[in-house]
Amino acid sequence: MLEGRVISIEAQEDGVAEIDGSFIVADAAERRLRFLTPSNLLIAPQGSPLNNSQEDLTIQKWMDVLLQDSSRVHEFVDRYFRKLPRVHF
Repeated sequence: MLEGRVISIEAQEDGVAEIDGSFIVADAAERRLRFLTPSNLLIAPQGSPLNNSQEDLTIQKWMDVLLQDSSRVHEFVDRYFRKLPRVHF
């Protein structure tokens, strides 16, 4: 948002927005996020070790952690995901 008007994320990141044919400095633009909910969606193939009901609670805890701090995604991969048993066909 810039002066009450919606601008693109690209304009906000670039610091310049075109409004009514004029270019305006967008340094004061505010980034708004919509539809951010405390829900997690993880898509995994049927044969994935993540598709194991015994792991649901652990996965839920990790997804809650990642919602609060997305910078911990590498920790999730290293400490949890890589240690899951692999399915071999």
